[in-house]
Amino acid sequence: MPDWMPCPALALISLFSIIPPNALADATEDTCNQLIALGKSMVCAGSEPAWALELKCDGGLTANFTDAFSGTIAVISGDVQVNGGNPWQIETSHPLAGTLAATPVGCTDGSDRVYDFTFQPLEVPGLAPPFEALCCHLE
Repeated sequence: MPDWMPCPALALISLFSIIPPNALADATEDTCNQLIALGKSMVCAGSEPAWALELKCDGGLTANFTDAFSGTIAVISGDVQVNGGNPWQIETSHPLAGTLAATPVGCTDGSDRVYDFTFQPLEVPGLAPPFEALCCHLE
């Protein structure tokens, strides 16, 4: 033990005086559901027919559903409920439901762009299954 640290108890006290006790809590408070950073959003877009899900983290998590297949393009805001973590179970008030998984460089869209998240829809308003998995990106 160094001469300046006379006992292990002081070493522990010194450590906690450097690292705030709520540092870990602060890290998770800067995200929504430990998924999206505060002030950011995640977009999962589908084609054939064209639609999208946007999850926004602005103090709380919200969802926008973009319907681009039934006439005019309409963006409908709504609530979202997220359960679990990787994969996250997503249910919105639209109603739109599915699972979202972190798949680092594991999702390739139709234009061969690579993304880190994959959304597997189970329910999409106005569409019938089966549904293709969608690649998602953070904005």
